[in-house]
Amino acid sequence: MKGLSSTPPSSNSRSKATCSFCRSPEHRVTDCPHVKPVWDKLQLGEIPLAYMQSIKPNDTSGLDGWRRQHVYWTSPLSNYYSQGANWGELYKLAEKAYDSWKRAQERANNKGKTKSKRKALTTCGYCKETGHTRTKCDHLIFHKDILVQANRNFRKWFYEEYVVKQGLSTGAIVSFDFVTPKGYNTAESRTHIQTIVTDINWDSINLLSMLDLDAIKLDWTTEIDGAKQERLNNIRNFLRSKVLLKVPATSLSKCSVQTSYRQHNPLGYYGINLPMFVPKPRNPHQTRGTGRYYQLMNFDSQDQLGYGNNSVQNVRVVQRAPQVLADDWADGFSDEMSIIFKKFSMAQLEHFGVIEHIKNWASKTV
Repeated sequence: MKGLSSTPPSSNSRSKATCSFCRSPEHRVTDCPHVKPVWDKLQLGEIPLAYMQSIKPNDTSGLDGWRRQHVYWTSPLSNYYSQGANWGELYKLAEKAYDSWKRAQERANNKGKTKSKRKALTTCGYCKETGHTRTKCDHLIFHKDILVQANRNFRKWFYEEYVVKQGLSTGAIVSFDFVTPKGYNTAESRTHIQTIVTDINWDSINLLSMLDLDAIKLDWTTEIDGAKQERLNNIRNFLRSKVLLKVPATSLSKCSVQTSYRQHNPLGYYGINLPMFVPKPRNPHQTRGTGRYYQLMNFDSQDQLGYGNNSVQNVRVVQRAPQVLADDWADGFSDEMSIIFKKFSMAQLEHFGVIEHIKNWASKTV
């Protein structure tokens, strides 16, 4: 899974957290000393310009890239929100910040008070049934147990299908087509590549690599156990699993590999998706679905390169190489995968078809 198997920090990693009101990295909005003074003045119909101008600039040395110098992050209250055109935004921001700040103060004040003897009924975070927690949840225990068998069956199948039958391994020669899709004024371009595989993500290969997570439609009305569209997209991205073939970047030197503005340093190697299934089209009129799924990747971080213009198609092994994996390889990665039962609820995993997928592979005879 991408959430587990990306090793070094990605170039898209999240920057240091800051206060949502004044953007200081030294505290959060619940502790912000500027929220109440600004909100109190706004309630009197005044813009506290003198107070806002007196706020010292933030220390942004721990932030990434452009945030270090941008006035919105160094001193938003004394600059951006002091401008008349932005006072409406200031009021909305202060109102939201004050609500968070006030609730935090109330929690702090009630913390030392005598707790009620009556305890709330325990609700399991996984199955949402009452009377137990995740630790003693029968559903979670069962799903965790069958995950071990399911992933073992998948890995045995993968070894027989790809390593034994097709000769896939480090040192194998593979071929594929690098495709740049048709643009507004450009035709589709296709370059045939043949290159050596220098590594494969053996340690993190798992059964979710055969689950088409993008086949599940999400929109602003979707909500599963309190998780709405943005949160559900994050869950989907965490679950994404790839079988990646590491190939030298020089093998694509004749191709126009596109990268995003976040990807500053050139890569020495790329990751090629081994096609484990044919993705379902997003709509009935779309006949080709693989282009959006099998993209050129950063092998180490498992991040997609560019914005979807680096499609990889027709991957196949053209020259075998011997590969003998450890006897216990088939039993690997199940413990790492079990974190999904701690992070997400049963309903959320069911929504993406994960539970059904695990049951199907657990019942296979390999």
